[in-house]
Amino acid sequence: MSKYVFCFLIFVSSFYLNAQEKVKFMLFTDLHVDLINDGADRLHAIINQAESNHVDFIIELGDFAPVSDKSATIKQMLEKTRLKTWHVIGNHDADRVDKQIYTSYWGMPASFYYFDWGKFRFIVLDSNFFKDTDGVVKPYDKGNYGRVSEPDRNFFSREELLWLEDILQDTSHICILFSHAPINDQYSVISQNKDLHGIITKARDKGTRVAAAFGGHIHSDNYHCIDGINYVQVNSASYIWGGQKFVNTQRYSDSINQKYPSLKYTIPYETALYAIVEIDSSGKLTIHGVQSNYVKPEPDENLLKEKPYPCSPVILDRKLTF
Repeated sequence: MSKYVFCFLIFVSSFYLNAQEKVKFMLFTDLHVDLINDGADRLHAIINQAESNHVDFIIELGDFAPVSDKSATIKQMLEKTRLKTWHVIGNHDADRVDKQIYTSYWGMPASFYYFDWGKFRFIVLDSNFFKDTDGVVKPYDKGNYGRVSEPDRNFFSREELLWLEDILQDTSHICILFSHAPINDQYSVISQNKDLHGIITKARDKGTRVAAAFGGHIHSDNYHCIDGINYVQVNSASYIWGGQKFVNTQRYSDSINQKYPSLKYTIPYETALYAIVEIDSSGKLTIHGVQSNYVKPEPDENLLKEKPYPCSPVILDRKLTF
């Protein structure tokens, strides 16, 4: 082999080793299959879009589908697609069972874990801990968090924080974090996790690249950049929780309202909301969202403005850098 050919091969090898890497994935949250009448249809639409856009995999951010015979259809839909679905456990996912049963049912490695995809490290967190009336932080289990108010919910465990601190010491990967309850939420009382934000910024300052942290739970489309960290709040795939002020039994038939008694308290979207997220190692993160409409009759917009977070039937397009 001539020295010119050898040098050329070295150049090509170096080029590919240092080439920009990209990842593209489907992201959605808060489908709430057990509370709505068309959960399977919404998931079908999401999977179709994921496949037609040739994403690498799917991530759902919790409050997905309970461990139940009724979830068999949902499970089969995910098994039929060629795409791997990664799950995040949500608070309502622990309404009827403990975390071990839920994670086992949906094939999760644990309630918090990570997986690597080329240069990217996807870190899945578990926000389902609460400070009980005795002051002890405990895991959600069969809806036990219902006995405390919002300020004492949506914690991350000490064990988890130590694990994350260790994981983030590896500077060879670009990290993306996912949790059900947002790590930082400027419109709610659940911003309990300053320690977690501190761990992220400390790791970033030591050389770990953090592209973003994604959260669900609030059923709101929102974004904040805090200390240079992108925090993206992903809207529900299905609805806004309205509560007693927004009760409406006109949107659906009596039989549907009887079968899904919580439906009258929701403000549903006509079609599923989701986002296709693209990240490349040059430091660009692009969110391709979708626009829907409220199922008629539409809610009172003035009443919606009284909520502590932005309400809309949309996930906005965003172009971020890290």
